[in-house]
Amino acid sequence: MPDELLMALIDTLKMSPMSADCSPARFIFLILQKAKERLMPHLFAGNQGKTMRAPVRAIIGTDREFFEQLPRLFPYR
Repeated sequence: MPDELLMALIDTLKMSPMSADCSPARFIFLILQKAKERLMPHLFAGNQGKTMRAPVRAIIGTDREFFEQLPRLFPYR
């Protein structure tokens, strides 16, 4: 999957309907084989095969304290 497509996805997702367009979502895309192999032990056995065959793996998390960075991310004053 081209990097440009992943960046377009992030550009779309970052415009979420959150207050001041500040999203707590954090994304990690695993593309390199070494990174994919590091993920293997953390997957359920039934998901390992299909996950390893996917061209890109995405780990999506949230930053529960994202608001602490708002003065830097959204300096409205």
